[in-house]
Amino acid sequence: MMVLSFIRKLDPAYQVDKGNKIRLMVELSNPDLPLKWYKNGQLIKPSNKATSDHREGPRGPAGGGCHLLSPHVSPVSPEPPVTIVKGPEDQQVVVGERVVLEVEVSEEGAQVMWTKDGVELTREETFKYRFKKDGKKHFLILNEATKEDTGRYRIMTNGGEAEAEVIVEEKQLEVLQGIADLTVQATEQAVFKCEVSDEKVTGRWFKNGVEVRPSKRIHISHTGR
Repeated sequence: MMVLSFIRKLDPAYQVDKGNKIRLMVELSNPDLPLKWYKNGQLIKPSNKATSDHREGPRGPAGGGCHLLSPHVSPVSPEPPVTIVKGPEDQQVVVGERVVLEVEVSEEGAQVMWTKDGVELTREETFKYRFKKDGKKHFLILNEATKEDTGRYRIMTNGGEAEAEVIVEEKQLEVLQGIADLTVQATEQAVFKCEVSDEKVTGRWFKNGVEVRPSKRIHISHTGR
């Protein structure tokens, strides 16, 4: 039985520009041996897409010969770089507001990475951040921002990066209706009301500089603003 022996085997990897021809070459110890080419387990037959050629090489004691396969299609090419077409804009918001950083890249389906102050942001680490894709657009969303969300946010692709600064400030509370003076009889009920501009703010009450605490005689409630 004759054993097929390679003097030169295929290189482990090939890289060419998209659209160019690939030349795959091996060298056999016996140029008269039949040789078949396969791609992903499927036999490749000579066609206008791929041509096979047999060329005599330098002969040693056991003979020799080179076989080449030159495919014309499906070239192996490196992943094209994805660039940033439009970067995120700096934002200044107050505590509790929503922050949306929007970025447009050059290719759909691109893989991107978001970081805050150099630390990668992932879904697994926190539920604070939402990552959204819409074609070439990528979004980083922060619901109800806090002071801790202040920082520099960066998006990175394999072909570029861009960043924006987010500043989260405390809300400036406005008193819409102040406390009114009251004159009541000794056994009557006194009700003090105050209306502010943010319904999420819980007020604290004081009498002569000392904080008032709820008791059987004192009731404190918070409804809306």
